[in-house]
Amino acid sequence: MYRCDKPAGRYRVSLVALHHKEPYHAQIQGHRDVMAVVDNTPTLVEAAPWAGTEQPFEGELCIHEVQWLQQAIPGKDYPMYWDFTVEKLN
Repeated sequence: MYRCDKPAGRYRVSLVALHHKEPYHAQIQGHRDVMAVVDNTPTLVEAAPWAGTEQPFEGELCIHEVQWLQQAIPGKDYPMYWDFTVEKLN
């Protein structure tokens, strides 16, 4: 993991966005994409974690990303119409 040095493990994060019939996705707060410049060309090294209504995020999360998902306050830290489901994977 390039985003941070304190991984929390592998997780599946699903998103429900109320009142959105079309596909919707939201970034899990913590890090942006990790980019590198190779031969003057920006290259994606590791994407920031995103959860969607049609496809959940499955992968490694940092400790503070998991903490944000578990402790963030709807309506204050993210829109009231979002609901995240967080499952730890083996």
